[in-house]
Amino acid sequence: MRFRTELKINKSDLSLSYADTVVLLGSCFADNLGEKLEKLRFNAFSNPLGTFYNPVTAAYLIQAMRFPSLITEDQLIEREGVFAHHQFHSSFNHADPSFVISQINGALTKTRQHLESASFLFLTLGTAWVYETNSKQQVVSNCHKQPQHLFNKRLLTQNEIVESLTSFYDQLIAIHPACRLVLTLSPVRHTKDGLENNQLSKALLLTGMYEAMALRPAIAYFPAYEILMDDLRDYRFYADDLIHPNSMAVEYLWQKFSDRYFDEPTLKLIQEVVGINAFLGHRPLVNTNDYQRHLVQIKDQLTALNPRLGRPFDIEALL
Repeated sequence: MRFRTELKINKSDLSLSYADTVVLLGSCFADNLGEKLEKLRFNAFSNPLGTFYNPVTAAYLIQAMRFPSLITEDQLIEREGVFAHHQFHSSFNHADPSFVISQINGALTKTRQHLESASFLFLTLGTAWVYETNSKQQVVSNCHKQPQHLFNKRLLTQNEIVESLTSFYDQLIAIHPACRLVLTLSPVRHTKDGLENNQLSKALLLTGMYEAMALRPAIAYFPAYEILMDDLRDYRFYADDLIHPNSMAVEYLWQKFSDRYFDEPTLKLIQEVVGINAFLGHRPLVNTNDYQRHLVQIKDQLTALNPRLGRPFDIEALL
């Protein structure tokens, strides 16, 4: 007897190894995946520009990576003595506008440098509901707590989604032709829009993604949304807010991700790293001779393992 419908994951023709650089952009799901990759010592960089959720902002940000001179002080907004940019996360906000621009351009340059050597870019989108400035009819990523009357909330059209995604892909290829784009729809529901509006938003994004993939066949897709919505169809896989996936669900999503993108040699390396992380995370209160012997063994293991990792362990700092 079966009690759930499991989503079967096919092995991708895109194989991700420790030799690859991976960039992850978009919603908080990109952070979840990026943190996992970083902990396992992959050369991964998650959301260096801060989280964002809509495809129009994604297209804007990657264009800014190509042409950073587009970001100027006159684009900043000021609220209660703090300057911010509508397309960038609040972590860039500051009382000095020149500092804001410096930090933004530094992050754009750093992200582009990662992309220039990246094998994969995972882009996770969360919503098709956007806020648009009344003054310029410009879609923004962050309202920065400005008064609501300055914005108009609306739903992106499917054409806008497709145009943004194809533009994002074209800009990425202009930066690094060998980088592969993988799209993901965030499984986190935007309940502030209401459940019906959330479903409409997700449906538009998903349809737009598949239309963009038809226009740019090199774009791939990872079904994180489908895994949580259809495979893990139970609130026991959610955090206390009943919106975000809990640690068990994230681990299950990671397993499906591993099944799709990792070959056997990479999986074996991952298991070695998992074992080392477990050992380093359980240090005894008393530094015994037995523990010291284990440290020597781990140091020898790390010396042999480090050259095969994307981000080597700092042996001296750890031991």
